[in-house]
Amino acid sequence: MLGEAIGGPHEDRPVVNLRHTPFPPWRWIVPEGTPVVEIGFGKGRFLVEASRRHPDFPFLGIENTFKMVRITLEKLEKHEIGNVRLIWGNASEIVGACIPDAAIAAYHVYFPDPWPKRKHHKRRLLTPSFIAHL
Repeated sequence: MLGEAIGGPHEDRPVVNLRHTPFPPWRWIVPEGTPVVEIGFGKGRFLVEASRRHPDFPFLGIENTFKMVRITLEKLEKHEIGNVRLIWGNASEIVGACIPDAAIAAYHVYFPDPWPKRKHHKRRLLTPSFIAHL
């Protein structure tokens, strides 16, 4: 199922690959509701627990690392959770270009990489311009 989930666009697939593809319409990603979004979900602990506690609420996770997308998808499948969509892509590009204004109930960002070296500042997620898009 993992290969099918990431293999291409389809409404029923829980993972949207936006790393090398154009952004689809917002309602294709989240068909209904105002989701809670976690950026950089890692191994998916928050997404899995929150979605289990609130099965009637949509959740969306954005992660740049394929390994973490795979791990989280396996947990979602194991617990038969259907109210979560995952985006495999760069949050700094997706939030500004793909998500419409007032389309999100809440954003969660836990433990972002600080990229302390000056040469790595361009990799930081939480910049003033990114926060302005939230």
